Formats: sequence, structure tokens, C-alpha cells
Amino acid sequence: MNEEVGVFSAIAEDGELVDHESLYQGDTLVAFFSPTCGPCREKLPKFVEFAATFPGGRERVLATVVGDAADTADMVERLSPVARVVREDSNEGAVSTAFALQGFPAILVVSPSNEHGRPIITADNLDHELPVPAP
Repeated sequence: MNEEVGVFSAIAEDGELVDHESLYQGDTLVAFFSPTCGPCREKLPKFVEFAATFPGGRERVLATVVGDAADTADMVERLSPVARVVREDSNEGAVSTAFALQGFPAILVVSPSNEHGRPIITADNLDHELPVPAP
């Protein structure tokens, strides 16, 4: 952990600029999903519920959905109320590369770091810690 986040700049689905500098404002919940990933589809509702309660609201949540526009439309729509959403065609996009994305889903927390000079990943594997809905 304490891995630095690389430099990136992307345009969110709502037209807002999202970049590494936005991660200096406080803890940010970051997630990567793909519509071709079964566990992603399974965890998405729990993530949306969790993100809705994250301190700082939508401005402190960044979700990247990887895949073509038609396949990602449903995930983008479901995430948009609780996150700034970036869609990338592949895991070689700017945001995925900055986070050295290695698999889906990826859910983590990024915190500002004066010591490291760039934001750092302070918690990962949060997909295992998302609240499980009551049966």
C-alpha cells in the first residue's frame, strides 16, 4: 500500500474535468468496474449504496467504467448519482493507467500525501468490506 497515484486527466461522463489534483482535496473513494466482469455486476449495487454514504459526497467518489459506450451505459447511469464517472475503452486509459489497474472490480481509498508528493492509495481490496445487504 501507500502506492502513489500517477498523473492523469480525463473528462467525466457529465463533462467535468477529473484529474489527479482533485485527489488532494481529501480522502477519495475510487472504483473500477467493467460490464464484462461478473463480480463487478454483483458488487455494483453494494458499492452504490456505500458510495452514497461516503464523507464528502459525490465529489469525493471517482468511478471508472471500462468498456465500450453501449456496454457500459447501465453502469454509468447507476454510478452517476453517487460518483464522478469516467468511461474508458480499455484498462490502458488515463485513469486506469494512473492507478496501475490490474483487475476488476477494484475499490480503494486515495488520500493526499505531502510526504509522497502525490496522492497515495491508503486502502485497497475494499470490495471485500462493502456492506452486505440483509437477506
